[in-house]
Parts: sequence; C-alpha cells; structure tokens
Amino acid sequence: MSVESMRVTSRSTNRSFAGAIARSLQALSIAVTLGACGSDAGVTPAAPTQTGPSMTATTPPVTQMPATMKPVAQTPPTSQMPTAPVMTAPPPAMTPPVTMTGGSGAMAPGMTMMPGMTTGSTMMMGEPSTPATDKGTPTLFWLNIGGAGSLSRANADGTNPKVLPTGGMLHAPDGVAVDPKEGHIFVLNMGIPTGGANTASLVRFNLDGSSPQELIPAGSKVDGITFNTGKQVTLDPVNRKLYMADREGGKVWRSDLEGKNLEILVSAHEIMQVVGINVDPAGKKFYFSDKTAHKIYRAGIDMPAGKKHSDRDDVELLYADPARGMASSLDIALDLKERRIYWTDKDQNIVFGMSMDMPPGQDYMSRKDVTHVASGIAGVIGIAFDPQEGILYTTNAGAVSSFKPSDGMNRKVIGQNGTTGIDFVRLPNP
Repeated sequence: MSVESMRVTSRSTNRSFAGAIARSLQALSIAVTLGACGSDAGVTPAAPTQTGPSMTATTPPVTQMPATMKPVAQTPPTSQMPTAPVMTAPPPAMTPPVTMTGGSGAMAPGMTMMPGMTTGSTMMMGEPSTPATDKGTPTLFWLNIGGAGSLSRANADGTNPKVLPTGGMLHAPDGVAVDPKEGHIFVLNMGIPTGGANTASLVRFNLDGSSPQELIPAGSKVDGITFNTGKQVTLDPVNRKLYMADREGGKVWRSDLEGKNLEILVSAHEIMQVVGINVDPAGKKFYFSDKTAHKIYRAGIDMPAGKKHSDRDDVELLYADPARGMASSLDIALDLKERRIYWTDKDQNIVFGMSMDMPPGQDYMSRKDVTHVASGIAGVIGIAFDPQEGILYTTNAGAVSSFKPSDGMNRKVIGQNGTTGIDFVRLPNP
C-alpha cells in the first residue's frame, strides 16, 4: 500500500470514530433529559394529614377543606405530561416514588412509575393498588340477657356456634367488645335487668370464655360519681381504650384495657340515658346515643383544654328523632370507610343510617340523609359491622341476623339467643 492510501484510510477511520462518539453523546443527553423529567413529572405532592374537623351541627362535612388547610397542588393530567422523545434505543427503567390517597385521607406510598416506556411513548402513572384487606376468620360474639345471661360465639355466617363458659360472671350482660390482638372478650354488665342500681361492672374472658376476670367491680366511682348501668362497650384498637355507655347515669366512661384509669368523658349537656357508643380513632371522635331523648351525639376523644365532662364545649348534636315518644335510639355501629353511622331503635323496630358528618346547610332536625336501613326487626338492640364485606349484624328477640345496608329487606337469621350486645371481629388464623 502507498503512503497516500494509508493517509486516506486513516482519515476515514478517524471520521467514523468521531461520528460514533457524537451519536453516543447525543443519545446520552436525551436519556439524561428524559430521566430528569421522569423524576418530577406526575408525582403527587403529599397532602396534609387531617385529624378530624371540629364541627358544629351546621358545619359542612369533611369534604370541604378547613380554612387552616392549604390547597394541595394538583397533578397535571397525563395528556399534559412531557412526552418522551423518539430514540434509537430504549431509555433506562425509571421508578420515581409516587403517592396515592388512602382511605383515611392521608397520602400513603404504594405506587411506582411504570418502566415500560417505548419509542415515542407518553410517561404514564400506574393504577392505584388494591387496598390490603384484613386477614383472619370473620367471627361474631353476642350476648343474651335472659336468665343467668350467656355469651355465644360463631363464624360470621352462623356456622360452628357455641355458648362459652363464663364462670358466673355475667349479670344482665349488655355490651360486648373483642380484642383480637390480645385475645380477650370484654363484657359490660348492667347488674340487674332493670338497671338504675349502681351495679355496672366490666369483666374480661379469653376467646374461649376461660380465665374470667372482673376489671371494674360494681359500685366503682370517679370523683364520687358511681358507674350506674353498663350498656354498650366498644374498643379503640389504636389507642387501646374501652368506651362504655352508662344508661341511668347518663354518661360516657372510658378506661384502659385493664379497667384502670377509669374516667368520665361526657355528662350533663341535657343528656338523659346513654346506651350506644362507638369510636372513630382516626377522626378522634366518639359517637353516642341518648335513648330517652332520641338523639345521636359525638365529641372529641381528647378533652378540650381546661374543660371537664360536664362543661366540655365540643359535644355535637347530630340528630334528633322527630318520632320522640315512639323512638328509642340504642346501639351504634360505624362504617369508617364510607363514613356512615348506623343505630338500632327497638321501639320503632328499625335500623337507621346516616352520614357521620352533618350535610351542608342542614342541622340535627332538618338533615335529610337519615334512612331506614332495615325495618320490621322486632326489639332490635345490638348491632355490629363488617367493614371488609359491608355486612351489618343485629340481635333482636333471641335472634342474630345479617344483611347488607343496601338490602335491609333481605335479612338472614344466622344465630339464636341474641338479645343485647354483639361484636364482629376477624380473629387471627392459627
């Protein structure tokens, strides 16, 4: 080969090498640009956590943003998100963190950007993941106030029923609450069926009825006030507290799971006979019924600063039944996901339902969202709710029934000996 031919070949090789370097730098620049865009675009900013609005009877529901909350910047729709430039090679996989709204209103992690981008594709957000469901065996526990009283247990479809031994610790039992975490059943006794004798007591059992233990004995007092007549009891599984209704005492009581630190949360406020009680830990509210005044109330789980049970200023009247003398508002169940409250009325033989929050522009007398969820249930008292399947369970006149709130006429009798309290839980699988 001549010297000139060698020079031409060398120049050609250098030009090809330089071109390859330039093309590589261009591709790298595109990839870097796309990567920077993907790390920010479409990421929803975390919303402020809401701990439950302080509302009055005319306050709009929680769907309205409180004045103290700042609006959250909205994520631009997918059509406005930057489109990936056309490339000769697929971009690297990108998984920037994305947040989604959980059922409580708080922003929770759980989504990642889909890496399957191709030439000319648009960057897409993944679909929200399915919420995790509670695991365990759906189980019912219920009471019969007749005779010496009884405590029964069965699967939620009524199969495998059994009456549990209680060691003579039931005395006109009315309320039952189950703690699947520690494996305990709590029963709140009236003392005598007619009530009014300052004989309320709280007892605890293992899930098979063994190891009965009296936690709050009859005649227990706080500041000289006696716990009079125990009715419904409910468990706050988050804060590990028990909330208890006192009918003749006209009060709401609370204790820890050992029956210690007993305190009165509500008294006075023109309340006559408290029967139903339930709690919304995330919303920091408890809900209770007044049997004689035919009313539904709520108040904060935290006592307002400088206040006590008789003069606290956060008690909200949510509903007053216009039937009055024909009504008897009793036990309460909450659907925290859909924010619905259900309660029984044994005088009207009805299960009622309404929003846990006051509709805008309405008050406790004018609200129009109160519905008859089920009717014709003679002497209905106890009520419990399965949040996963959306099923209500009730006790009445010796029976245990189940039905969907949307189909209250299609009730199924699944158990016997149910006259007062009932609770639904999912027990851990062995």
